Amino acid sequence: MKKIFILILITFAIPKIVFSWDKEKTLEVIKKSEILMMELDNDINLQEHIPYNFYTEAIINIRNSRTHLDNKEYNLAYFYSSISIIKLETASFFAKARKNRIQKIILENNYYKKNAQKGKVTEDKYEPGNYKFITYANLFRKDNIYRNEILDNDLFNKTSYLINNKGKMYLDKTIEVMKKFSNTKIKIIGHSSFNDYNKNSEKKSLAIKNYFIYNGIEAIRIETIGAGNRIPMNTPIGFRRIDRIEMIISGID
Repeated sequence: MKKIFILILITFAIPKIVFSWDKEKTLEVIKKSEILMMELDNDINLQEHIPYNFYTEAIINIRNSRTHLDNKEYNLAYFYSSISIIKLETASFFAKARKNRIQKIILENNYYKKNAQKGKVTEDKYEPGNYKFITYANLFRKDNIYRNEILDNDLFNKTSYLINNKGKMYLDKTIEVMKKFSNTKIKIIGHSSFNDYNKNSEKKSLAIKNYFIYNGIEAIRIETIGAGNRIPMNTPIGFRRIDRIEMIISGID
């Protein structure tokens, strides 16, 4: 993502900055960035999906551009407003993508629930009602992979990696899926919010693995990974490092 952003910057923003430093053109670009900001602010359908890391940085850049304009530093004003336009357009793109993805997931899950209740699915290779196991386990489909993310607070006791009753309820649903689809394999990934010096992300993924084995899932079907804090979670307020367990299941399709 950073490489793409730098490429866009080199291709579009920098040439404009070098050759366009007069007040009139600078003010025009600032106004364009402010209009984009207002359009994004007023789009009710996109508000909850906006990646606020891009959005916040864009607002800061717009304020900086106004400050430099007042100081007659047109080159810097043009630079900051150009960057804000790129960030706002990027925020808008990701917000629309998030919205479409969530709508697709909702429609797909509703379809599975509806057909599970009726005891039928349109795909002949599945037995009637099998999709209820996928739906109840809160597994979201992308291509032929199903995944779920559960926060540590919903899985473990506060002082240890012992699985609490709520966590067992979540995991038991996933275990049902794996028992129903005997060719499935699962990847259990532990994530942490801080530097993982004590390998806590690995320890908690192993705790989940042991629970699966205890409940009848063969060890050969389970892979564990301690990812530490290397992979942020995509949230409505941007990417954040959050303590959680991610489960990825393959072999259902």
